[in-house]
Amino acid sequence: MLVGAIGQNTVPRAKDDALRTLRLGRGGEVIAIPWTQALIMEGKVFGVQFGDATTDPVGAGTFGAGVVDLTEFDFLQTIPATVVVMPLYYEISFRAIGTVGETGLHVVWGGAGVKHASGITPVAFNMKPSSSTASLCTLSALSDTGGTAIVPAGVICSRITTAVTGAATGMNFVPPWSAEKDGGAPMLVGLTSPGRQIAAFFPAIGGTGYFVSRYAEFLVDEIE
Repeated sequence: MLVGAIGQNTVPRAKDDALRTLRLGRGGEVIAIPWTQALIMEGKVFGVQFGDATTDPVGAGTFGAGVVDLTEFDFLQTIPATVVVMPLYYEISFRAIGTVGETGLHVVWGGAGVKHASGITPVAFNMKPSSSTASLCTLSALSDTGGTAIVPAGVICSRITTAVTGAATGMNFVPPWSAEKDGGAPMLVGLTSPGRQIAAFFPAIGGTGYFVSRYAEFLVDEIE
């Protein structure tokens, strides 16, 4: 007979080589669901969505210029030194585009970025609404050019196409990025100085639309 301990909502993490009881669900089932879904059940996965306001799909946001400007952040996530972030999903949906040009999504990580005073402050929501855990990251979006440029250290994804002309016509599809389909994701450990950040840019000439992201968040001692 196989015996384990129920561990659906909390997971006692330990260092390498420590012994652990087999983890079970409430019905006695061995936890063999995808790890990201198990993290959601723990309350460790957060979502971000915005158009022209935070967590509000009513109005489309206005994105940066048709080329990437490293001082103009369509999305900026700053990771504190006590936290590790694992990106899980990025999706950009364009509602309108003015003229033909590069259109899509670039997501990088790096540091030293400071947004312009403009923009909005997205609110990360826990993918398990009953959890009391809140994200420790600082988020901003839709800021104007003129901030301090991020210094990229790595690339998470680039999803780029050439848009069709006309604000009222259908747009070429920009496929989302997911850690599952990509085969993995970086584990971004926060830094004090120059900081560690994730920045997203949505290049398009006259581009408006909506952005969705999901990420897992751990304390450093749960991973390192």
